[in-house]
Amino acid sequence: MAPPAGPLWAFFHQSDAKHNGSQRKLSTAFMQYLAGTGPFMSWQTPQIRETYVEVNSTNPIPFWEMFRTNASVAELANFSLMLLHLVVNQAGLEW
Repeated sequence: MAPPAGPLWAFFHQSDAKHNGSQRKLSTAFMQYLAGTGPFMSWQTPQIRETYVEVNSTNPIPFWEMFRTNASVAELANFSLMLLHLVVNQAGLEW
């Protein structure tokens, strides 16, 4: 990747603005998830939860993949999927 043309402070200022917008979307979506509001409201219904568990067991990946198409929570869905796809094992921590 080539360095940006022009002064670096302009590049970083623009990057900060993009970052703040993404962070705001992520925070808003996370609060909706915790409160069970917005696109997550329907998941408060026990019948929907039971149906999901019957089909997908307790695998959270299909749940978050479904929300990738919703623009208001796509940032949260992508972040959640990134965390769920991390492979954490003891062998990776050994020297």
